[in-house]
Amino acid sequence: MWSAKRSGTPRMAAVSHSAEIIGGNDDLLLEVLLRLPVRSLLKFKSVSKRWLSLISDAKFRLRRGLIRNPVSCLFFKWSSFKELKFTDLNRISNSNTSTKGPFQNSLIFAHGDFSGLRIIQSCNGLLLLRSGAYNLEYGSSVTCIYNPTTNKYTKLPNPPVRSDKGSVVVGHTLAFDPLKSPHYKVVCIRYFSSNNVKCYRKMEIYSSETGSWTLSSASLKTGMLNAQFDSGVFWNGSVHWISPFGDYLCFNVDEERPSPMALPSVPDGWVEVKCHRCLGESTGHLHFIHHIYKSGTKMSYLDVHEMEMDYSGWFLKFRVDLFMLSEAYPGILFQDLFLFSTLCVVRGEPEEEAESCLVLKISGKVMLYNFKATTFRELYDVESYSRSMITNESTEYFRVQIGDHVVHQYIESLAIV
Repeated sequence: MWSAKRSGTPRMAAVSHSAEIIGGNDDLLLEVLLRLPVRSLLKFKSVSKRWLSLISDAKFRLRRGLIRNPVSCLFFKWSSFKELKFTDLNRISNSNTSTKGPFQNSLIFAHGDFSGLRIIQSCNGLLLLRSGAYNLEYGSSVTCIYNPTTNKYTKLPNPPVRSDKGSVVVGHTLAFDPLKSPHYKVVCIRYFSSNNVKCYRKMEIYSSETGSWTLSSASLKTGMLNAQFDSGVFWNGSVHWISPFGDYLCFNVDEERPSPMALPSVPDGWVEVKCHRCLGESTGHLHFIHHIYKSGTKMSYLDVHEMEMDYSGWFLKFRVDLFMLSEAYPGILFQDLFLFSTLCVVRGEPEEEAESCLVLKISGKVMLYNFKATTFRELYDVESYSRSMITNESTEYFRVQIGDHVVHQYIESLAIV
């Protein structure tokens, strides 16, 4: 009769032999590495020079980029870029484990003097950073593409000087989809005025493949000029800008084709609270969030609509009953007013749709609300951060930044910038 110890020995030997076979075959090892999370790959670089070479290889990075990663972190726009603050969602969803992201609770920015850089946008693992206000000329600002996972960045060149005078930058949007290409583009909108009478906008597009800017032939019609070009969202090959006056503008980056798009309609008899609008993307889904209510009733909802991949229309994906929400979190309701800021929707993986959440700012706290479980988690105490500010100037800057669109989703990526 075999003892327990003896019966385990052949199994251990077989496992060891299999590991040796995989470890000695680069093709097999690469197939295993491709299936690991990015954070594990970063750790495994230190196993050996051979593993470092395999994981750092450009072809491996390209293949790994074809695998969609879940949202792992939320970056806060109001953070200083010398020390970037974030919340690791993996640690929240796995509170019984000690899992940590590829970086700690703060991230020291890559080498270089880039004080004043702010997050403009997060797009499929890359961050678009810019210094200076949008009403500054190019010569007084810096624009970078940054990968926090690898801590690598590239500083974009300024577009060539045009003959037009009096132009200012009104927005940048990063367009990057690793499932389609390892290269990215940046769409820049510039505002021009002639004799203080004629106002118009032009598009310039930077390509990482060519390393240069080109002036787009696309023209923006009068009805498209009021879009919020400083809050662009990239999805499905196009950049989307919402308008405070109604619809939004969709710009196909490769075809350089702009077109107006309709937002979900408000049902008859209902009223929309436009200050709670939010347009965003999460793991391949485009969302539009808005607050609607029916006067004189207890019917008040935060609706999350999703766009069909073929742009055939919006459909209702999630609905949050705000009066029921106020019972769980009374701070959201003051008299008859709902006091909150809609920040974003974080989608779970297809097999983990129950993990999809809404990020809100309520009573000075950034909260994570789970759609299915109807539960809250506190992510960040905004008021505590505000009180920790030292100068009045920085406090005022912070107050400007705590409105909508201050949280950026992030996925881990080995993308080369």
